[in-house]
Amino acid sequence: RTCPNCQNASFLNPLPVAVVVQPVDEGVLFIQRAIEPQFGKWALPGGYIDMGESWQIAAAREMWEETGVRIAPSSLELLGVHSGNDGRTLIVVGRSMPLANTDLPPFKTLPEVSQRRIVRAHELAAADIAFPLHRQMAQAHFAALA
Repeated sequence: RTCPNCQNASFLNPLPVAVVVQPVDEGVLFIQRAIEPQFGKWALPGGYIDMGESWQIAAAREMWEETGVRIAPSSLELLGVHSGNDGRTLIVVGRSMPLANTDLPPFKTLPEVSQRRIVRAHELAAADIAFPLHRQMAQAHFAALA
């Protein structure tokens, strides 16, 4: 789109988001959101990809910022790229190498995250998951293990 006054081009593109499916023991790591949207609900760790970041670097950064867990960007396997339901985001989903619960550092409450937990396959249906895609990605992970 071009501004009729100054002729500058302007683009309304979706914002890129990186999300991580992090297997831990027999479950997947989720965080409880302490911000809107979906305050108080459970989500996979993730967030916006910053300018100049690859999706892998952004995913590893978000994982560390939200959970205290450090993962290598090179350990991430691309699971899929999805358009957000609102059309405003483009979501890149990756899976990291499995961890043991004993590998997780102590959790510290953060402005954006109030808790973290391991959700197991039999708990997923009852869990208050923030975003349908996050539930779908966890379900796909568990289905691949069966």
